[in-house]
Amino acid sequence: MKKVIILVVIMLVYFLYAGEEACAEGIAQANEIKKSSKPLKVLMVGNSMTYSSSNSTIENLRKLAQKAGRKIKVKRLTSSGEKLKNWINPKNRNGKKLYKEIKNNRWDYIIFQEYTDASISKSFTKTSKKISKYIKKHSPKTQIIFNCTWAYRKGKKIAGKYYSYNKMQKKMNKNYERAAKQTNADICWSGKAFQQYRKRKGKKKPLYRKDNNHASKYGWYLNACCLYSTIFKSSPKECRYYGRIGKKTAKIFQNIAYSVISLNDNKK
Repeated sequence: MKKVIILVVIMLVYFLYAGEEACAEGIAQANEIKKSSKPLKVLMVGNSMTYSSSNSTIENLRKLAQKAGRKIKVKRLTSSGEKLKNWINPKNRNGKKLYKEIKNNRWDYIIFQEYTDASISKSFTKTSKKISKYIKKHSPKTQIIFNCTWAYRKGKKIAGKYYSYNKMQKKMNKNYERAAKQTNADICWSGKAFQQYRKRKGKKKPLYRKDNNHASKYGWYLNACCLYSTIFKSSPKECRYYGRIGKKTAKIFQNIAYSVISLNDNKK
């Protein structure tokens, strides 16, 4: 009986030590990013879901980093309604811009966001593979992130087929996951964060604008929190920036973003 007790104690000590080491390793990696004297260089590629006059995602991301004492330099390549298949086409006007940025600059992260309707298509995974190959050739240290955004609030008919909100989000999640797996990319699960907030009981803030697709100021802040957690591997709770949506609401979004990103842990 004593031998059994001793064995159990030894096993507990071992697992406790292993867990502490893993935790310490994760903290060390996060601190390394934070303490870097050079700002992280991030290129964000997409359409109005990444930037527009009413889209505050990039502004929120910059200010979240600033308030946490982190250095980040963000540049955007965006065009309203643009699809990834055009961004990766070197003969396309926007494609030329992207290939030039990849070849001439050394980005720490390049974040891609697909046109919402196109993200449910299998062609999305093919185009992601093509651009990944080019990035690995010309900028091998660059880490790709796919920002898996959100489905239409009330669903939508696409190419003659109706997709409910849940069905479309599930399809989007699957395609983004497939794209990340074949390119060894990380995923920012903004769409899943939207899902989690929508499931909350009680009165909620509107995540969407009236167009059924683009985010409200609340949605853009949540999107930025998800990007922050994905890039820095840390919780936005360390940032005392609340995006003009109120401290209480902002903290709810910060918690949701970090729980979704850390739970999925960029599994591909």
